[in-house]
Amino acid sequence: MKKLPKILALTVSSLLFVFGCAKKPEYESVHKDVKLTNISKSFDTKAEYVYVPMTMGSPREVTEADPFFQGSAKIVKIRFGEQGIEVYQPEKDERFSDNELNNSPVLLIPGTFHAYRCATNNLGECTNREEENNEITWNQKPFFKPNPAGLEVREINPLDLFTVSSSCLRKVATKLVDYEMKKGVINIQLEKTYKASTSYNCIADNYFSGKLHASTFNVRFYYSLVRLKDLASKDYQKVKYPIKDQNKFGFFKETETILDDQFLRGRQKTIHYLNRWNPKNKKLIYHLSDSFDKEENSILKDATYVAIDSINKSLKQANTGIQIELKAPSGKKPGDLRNNMIVLIDEPLANGLLGYGPSVTNPRTGEILQAHTNMYSGVLKSTLRHLWNSMRRLSIERSKIKNSKTTVISEPVASGPAVDNQMNPTIAYKIKGEANALDTLLKENLNHNQLDEKVYLPEKLKEVMKKENSRLNRYAQNNAYALEFFNIAASSKKLLPGVKGLGTDFHNESVLKKWDHLTRSQKKHAENMILPFIYTSTLVHELGHNLGLRHNFSGSVDKKNFYTKEEAQKLGLHTSPSYSSIMDYAGSELNELTKFGKYDIAALRFSMAREIESVDGQIYKLDSTLKSLENVQTKSYMYCSDEHAGTSAKCNRFDEGTNLKEIAESLIKRYENSYDTANLRDDRNSYNIYRMANYISYRYRQFNQMRALFEEWEKYSFFPSPYHGIGCPAAWKEQLGSICDELEDRIHATRMIGNLFLKILKTPDHLCALADIKDAKKTVEHRTLSEIYTKGVMQKTRHLVTSCFHPAVKAAMEKEGKVVRGEVGKFLNSQMDLNPLHPYSSDRAALGIWADKLLAMKALTQRFNEVSGSGGYKNFWDFSYVQPLLKNIVDHMILGEPLAQALPFLDKNGKPYADNMPYTLNLKSVISTADLPYHGLREFLEIPSVGNPPLNKILLKNAKKWETILGGDTLSSTRKNVNYFTVRKKDIGESHTSKIFKTLEIDEIIYMASEKNELAYKMMTTMENFDVLNTYEVKDIQAVIKERVTPAIISQLSDIQKMAIKYPKGLLEMLVTLEERGNEITAQYLIDNFRLPKEASQELEKLYRELGKEGIVELVKIQDTMGVAPVDATDAIKKLYEMDLDVLETYMAGTMHELIAGHMKAITLLPTHVNAL
Repeated sequence: MKKLPKILALTVSSLLFVFGCAKKPEYESVHKDVKLTNISKSFDTKAEYVYVPMTMGSPREVTEADPFFQGSAKIVKIRFGEQGIEVYQPEKDERFSDNELNNSPVLLIPGTFHAYRCATNNLGECTNREEENNEITWNQKPFFKPNPAGLEVREINPLDLFTVSSSCLRKVATKLVDYEMKKGVINIQLEKTYKASTSYNCIADNYFSGKLHASTFNVRFYYSLVRLKDLASKDYQKVKYPIKDQNKFGFFKETETILDDQFLRGRQKTIHYLNRWNPKNKKLIYHLSDSFDKEENSILKDATYVAIDSINKSLKQANTGIQIELKAPSGKKPGDLRNNMIVLIDEPLANGLLGYGPSVTNPRTGEILQAHTNMYSGVLKSTLRHLWNSMRRLSIERSKIKNSKTTVISEPVASGPAVDNQMNPTIAYKIKGEANALDTLLKENLNHNQLDEKVYLPEKLKEVMKKENSRLNRYAQNNAYALEFFNIAASSKKLLPGVKGLGTDFHNESVLKKWDHLTRSQKKHAENMILPFIYTSTLVHELGHNLGLRHNFSGSVDKKNFYTKEEAQKLGLHTSPSYSSIMDYAGSELNELTKFGKYDIAALRFSMAREIESVDGQIYKLDSTLKSLENVQTKSYMYCSDEHAGTSAKCNRFDEGTNLKEIAESLIKRYENSYDTANLRDDRNSYNIYRMANYISYRYRQFNQMRALFEEWEKYSFFPSPYHGIGCPAAWKEQLGSICDELEDRIHATRMIGNLFLKILKTPDHLCALADIKDAKKTVEHRTLSEIYTKGVMQKTRHLVTSCFHPAVKAAMEKEGKVVRGEVGKFLNSQMDLNPLHPYSSDRAALGIWADKLLAMKALTQRFNEVSGSGGYKNFWDFSYVQPLLKNIVDHMILGEPLAQALPFLDKNGKPYADNMPYTLNLKSVISTADLPYHGLREFLEIPSVGNPPLNKILLKNAKKWETILGGDTLSSTRKNVNYFTVRKKDIGESHTSKIFKTLEIDEIIYMASEKNELAYKMMTTMENFDVLNTYEVKDIQAVIKERVTPAIISQLSDIQKMAIKYPKGLLEMLVTLEERGNEITAQYLIDNFRLPKEASQELEKLYRELGKEGIVELVKIQDTMGVAPVDATDAIKKLYEMDLDVLETYMAGTMHELIAGHMKAITLLPTHVNAL
């Protein structure tokens, strides 16, 4: 027994020896997911990261999501929490960084933590088999398994506000597309599925447009975090960018606010840093997206290289020290912050973007770290049809023989008193002071964002405009170039390169064929010729944003910095661009420029080279800010950007022209050219009455932009009357110089815009002038084209006809023994046709212009401004040129007075001629309420919910509304204008007094008018005069008419006096006043300043030269005696002289009953009298 332990020990030793010499078994590892990462090796939790979210792909028919749209960048840090990786934005101020609640959550990347060990036996010994260790806490585990698909966005980023942000949408699914996690980099790409609510407001648009499939869609999002030190340059020098520098050149900026030691929140120290690339890097690498390698995109790939070459030359000229280098497509992702990219999106997206050029900057320094540019070639292609047809219109204009313009004498503007040769020093001092104060105020406005003004809109129009304006503003302020900003009319002022040389296959005689008449191969040829051109200009614009440049909407008025013809030729431009910056929108030649403008080059020199040019051409180095060169007169450039847009007519996203007069010309042309595309179906698949909300919104914006020119004139109301309305006397110009030029520019522009609004009011429902076949040169009837069309022509053509000279119209009239002599006007109400592709009752072939008329009346009469920083409470009644013409239109609509400056009829060749039968804007014209299915818009435009109201009635209701809408202190000054066309109304049962009123009973309503209700008073007086005239002898009435029409004194005048006395008294007085102011009365002066016809101007020059001032004054005195009753006339005869001459002539013609019947109807259309407060 004593030997057993020794034997046992020997046995164990032997066994150990045997097992020790045997082969060791493999270690059994636990299967590990490929997502498993080693925390210490794959994550840097001490570093700072740049974080940017963005969208990747999105469906082409969905407008709620923009592809490759970038959110705002943040500096963030990462840490591990129990749920996964927490991404947060740390407190910026180190003084408060101890409080973790000051950190802002950004993202959560969920996941699980893991640790592994060798499984042990009961003795605690390793069994050579691995197992997961669940006996330690999560923060002790070295491995992390992420769940990228479960990423939670915990921040509110601008991307969340503007992309897929509608309350109608909800996210229903998320799946992982791809991800990358390694030290210093986290990139996650997700695909999220969205579904629209089935509520009516959310689903209606898709339902009625047949796009229910677009109510569910997928959008890809990319979330990129890259370590800051891997992106930022160690040697970057930040550039301070104070307000003065910001007003000189426009760049994006970073802003740092520092709370002082007393924590005064309203008095933080603010420092701005200019955004730019590090010029020491020398080279910017841009990768092309894979879509450039498609064969069909090869022409755009070539254009991209051409554009980069152009930019590099400009960068070299600006002494920036950097050049851009393109890299061929290689699968790079634009969402990855390590890549600069040019991305080609070749699908025709419904959101209407043309280009987009965001960048990512270091918020602490302003250094640009990454940038990408999106080029939406699919949307660009969609503009080709409109662009081609615009050039076709230009070719038509060029092919026409220039016709002499038909003009009529304009109403004379109010004349002012004579002035001395020298201006009153006190007035000169006041005007100069006011002008300088205005200039200072406008500059101050550029330093502040535009504030929202109170706008009087119905909820429906507010909703439409808010949605549309929000979309366009968002695009503009985020460096996105929207389709609406592409000014097709401007682009086609000159035929694009290559178009002029196209062969006869593309023309009918000398006119370009319509786009729809080109063959498929011809369209492709045109596309290959035009597309690279408009693509290149957009690309250069967007890459300008990548370089830090902001929009410059003053580029189109900065005339002194345009390229000269010689400079443009040296740069390879086929024309001299009419702007100084490619960062402008819709300049007159925007889409012909493929180079940076002079402003752009100077701005890049300022930011990258830190140099600036003086007025004498010397280059100065900037040590810090512009303040360091206070004693140097630097070269000036005009600049304004997004937040300034609309504060001035010279700072607008859609303007073109070097002064207000040219801007007015461009706005008018844009309006007139838009009729074919805005008011006609133009082969659209969908065109119906539900477009009216958008149509009214579109015209509303157009008219507001035009009205802004009036506000520019109003700002110069510090000029004394009447010069505010007619311009400076010659003697004043010597002392006031450019201030007078500015005033006269405003007068010209306001007159042009006023004329357009008046023209819209004077435009009749499309009329056909008809003559008997036996006498084709004499019009016997005016008939609306819509009546002719609906009563026979429609059944034959099936499609809408838009001209009275259409063969079907002429054939129909020939059956009645008539021929079409001419036409004038546009469709007043919307028109249907029998096109089988548009069978619904809501479908339309054309939209009428009744809304244009109502909005034109609003623009003429409103006394509030919808633009921040604009003038006071004037309207066009206060503009001496427009006032008599507007009054004439009102008189014509109600009294039937002859219409001054009526639109000319056009013959079959489009040439104007004077028709023997003037048209009338009669009381029969009505608004078809079926055209406007929106109750809110009807309320806004004063249109009743039922019935088809008379157009003239609604026009006057709108004139009253907008004239008096402000109420308060403005009411006293507006009542006179409004009550000119109002009448008092009472129910027949109400008490009233007739001592001071003329009264009339119609359908149990008592209408009353005092002399202040001028139109109503005149009509009631006419009715009273009818009974009085019945008491006179016919011969007495005839004698008075003869003397008033052709006074006996005429026979005593010389031929030259007879020629002169036919002109209005006011015009003759104006000639005298003009000479007293030092102006020479010449035909050219009258043409340039008062738009008088050439023949009349030449005659007036001759008259004034032969009669002289004294002779004209004598004739004016004679005019005062003409038509006046003789001193010895009886009271009865004197009363005939006091009566309206038209009433006497109407009575003698035997048509007094018709006149009174018209007055009876017209009185019922007048708005109700406005009482004093």
